[in-house]
Amino acid sequence: MQIRKMEVKDIEDVMQLWLQTNLKTHSFIPEHYWHDNFNEVKSALSEAEIYVADQNKKIVGFIGFVNNYIAGIFVSEHMQLHGIGKQLLNTAKERYIALQLHVY
Repeated sequence: MQIRKMEVKDIEDVMQLWLQTNLKTHSFIPEHYWHDNFNEVKSALSEAEIYVADQNKKIVGFIGFVNNYIAGIFVSEHMQLHGIGKQLLNTAKERYIALQLHVY
């Protein structure tokens, strides 16, 4: 498992992970909401600092920051409970003295 800064070539994989994870975990939100906001989120990623979890050249998770605010953390369904989220959070702790996060 490698944690690395997102490259331009990774954007489509990151966005598919974002979409699939949101569809799966937020079944109480209409599916069209995520599709309708896909391009806006994709555009917003250019303003964020993104780190990806890469396993065998496949992105299995990512974390995004805007300054010291954790804007999102996502791990693919089949890789959850394998410590990837923890590794991504450890990356955040290495880069920032203080972190902020909102959850609902």
